[in-house]
Amino acid sequence: MALSCPPPPLDVDYRLRIFTPGGELPFAGHPTLGSAGAWLDDCGTPRPTDRIVQEYAAGLVTVRNGEGVLSFTVPPRVHDGALDGGHLNRATDANGPETTPHRSEDILTGGRTAD
Repeated sequence: MALSCPPPPLDVDYRLRIFTPGGELPFAGHPTLGSAGAWLDDCGTPRPTDRIVQEYAAGLVTVRNGEGVLSFTVPPRVHDGALDGGHLNRATDANGPETTPHRSEDILTGGRTAD
């Protein structure tokens, strides 16, 4: 479930909170684009018109709106370095018991390779 909330600062179009059965996520890609499209369809007016700024627990995310195509840059990592068992369990538990196992580094990096 993703909730769109009124914006706090002037430079943010709206605040987004994402919840799973295991708790709140600081960021997720699919809700980023889905909420931006729904917000635009429901008369949202970004400032300026070619980008939408969302506020997450992980920070600000800018969604570019170019000719009906939405895109964004992944925000900085919330966690960096080796995962301990607690981090891995919280990340996998948030998705529910039916999830396919992932490599631990994919969960927190979105599949990106480390720098």
